[in-house]
Amino acid sequence: MIVGVPRERAAGEKRVALTPSSIAKVRGLSVAVERGAGEAADMPDSAYAEHGVRMLPDAKALYAEADVVLKVQPPDPDEAALFKEGSALVSFVYPLANVPSLKALASRGVTVFAMDLIPRI
Repeated sequence: MIVGVPRERAAGEKRVALTPSSIAKVRGLSVAVERGAGEAADMPDSAYAEHGVRMLPDAKALYAEADVVLKVQPPDPDEAALFKEGSALVSFVYPLANVPSLKALASRGVTVFAMDLIPRI
C-alpha cells in the first residue's frame, strides 16, 4: 500500500499532512511525497528523503500511485480528477461546501474519510 502526501494548493496553507518525524508511525507502508510538499512548513524534501520516503516530481505522478492520500485541505475538482480509481482520501473535506470536489471523487470511486466529520472529545 502506498500512502501519498501531495503539496497543499490552497492559498495560504502552510501545513503538510505528514511530517518527516511522523513517517515512523506508518511502518510497513510505502510513503511517497510530492516534491515541495513540506517546504511551506519548513520541512525540506531532504528531511523526507532521510526517512526513506520516495519523492515524486508532481501531483499527477503522486495521485497515479497513491492508494491512500493524506491532505490537510480538501482537493479542488481538478485535483480530485487526478486520484487513482478506488483509492482513498483522508483529509478535512467540509462536504457541504465542496460538492463539486466530492462528485469528482465519487466518480473515481474514491473512499473519503472526512476528518471534520469525525467526533473528537
